[in-house]
Amino acid sequence: MLLLPGESGIRVEVRGGAELGRVPQLSLSDLTVTVAPYSSPEERETHFLNTVGSGYWHPSAEDEVRFDPDSGQALSFVLHIPETTAPPADAPIGSDAPAVLLLPRPRPRHFAIPPSKVRHVPPDGSFLTCLWETESPDDTIRIAENFTLLATGGRVCGWRLSDPERFLATDPPRHQPEPPDSELGRALGTYFRTVDAAAADKLDDEDPDLRRELESLRDSLDLDSGASTRRRSLVAAIDELITFFF
Repeated sequence: MLLLPGESGIRVEVRGGAELGRVPQLSLSDLTVTVAPYSSPEERETHFLNTVGSGYWHPSAEDEVRFDPDSGQALSFVLHIPETTAPPADAPIGSDAPAVLLLPRPRPRHFAIPPSKVRHVPPDGSFLTCLWETESPDDTIRIAENFTLLATGGRVCGWRLSDPERFLATDPPRHQPEPPDSELGRALGTYFRTVDAAAADKLDDEDPDLRRELESLRDSLDLDSGASTRRRSLVAAIDELITFFF
């Protein structure tokens, strides 16, 4: 049994099984990673009403994990990406076999899971790690494609999305897959390390050096090569920051 983050004391069972057949979506507009069976607000509301777990039917600062009320299996995750950057976490040793989370009976209709506290993206952008605890993870639980939960001492302590650039949400959603883009991965890593909690004062002060960094990062991305649709998502996020703060 694993203890979920927060003060609710909720524990879940980890059992071998098929990973969720859902492709993660990384949204830069609201800093979330979503692994869920819906693609519209209406479908999301129906899903929420038919499941139990953490979160609210309207968007909130709370992390959301929803479970099937009958089987107890975790069906969806909406996890916030914190703005505070931390040193890299040690790579945990764990099985690569997929697993499912099961909420034991009696199943509460609602409990709270706070957002994680720190994030780390290496220079090559190969993964995004978010942690509730700074203690190094010692195990992994693969839930969905490239998406794993991290655990230590019988507690869920974080989560990791490998190759996050592959899962950048696009508007409108893309229907044809694009290849991996290592240059975009490096740019996304730079973006996360540049635009973090430490940069908040610089943004408020309209710091010219920060603006030049953002413009240089934006201009480094050739929108006619690589994963052009995903590249446009990162460029749009940078442009939105520049327009809002400068």
